[in-house]
Amino acid sequence: MSQEKIEVVRLSTEPHNGEDMVPIIREHSGYWDKFLGDGIMYFFGAPYDNPNHAFDAVISVLQMQEVMVQFNKSLTERNLPTRMIPWATNSRKSIVWPP
Repeated sequence: MSQEKIEVVRLSTEPHNGEDMVPIIREHSGYWDKFLGDGIMYFFGAPYDNPNHAFDAVISVLQMQEVMVQFNKSLTERNLPTRMIPWATNSRKSIVWPP
């Protein structure tokens, strides 16, 4: 694989490498499930009940957006295009396995 391709992959996963985002998720009683390319799947309220799951989810997203602001500043300093990450939350009942 060319060095250029390796750099593209590294930049696409850099803010989601677990060093920045996963601690935020855990800080708010969330559970990391998996990395999805340049995204992360995680959930709140399972396998243990969390009556504040919706609040915790929104706060985690706001904190992760702050991480992205800093990440984009570093990209700008390197003369690279900034990234925009979409966020989605869902507050419906889910089946989480294994418990």
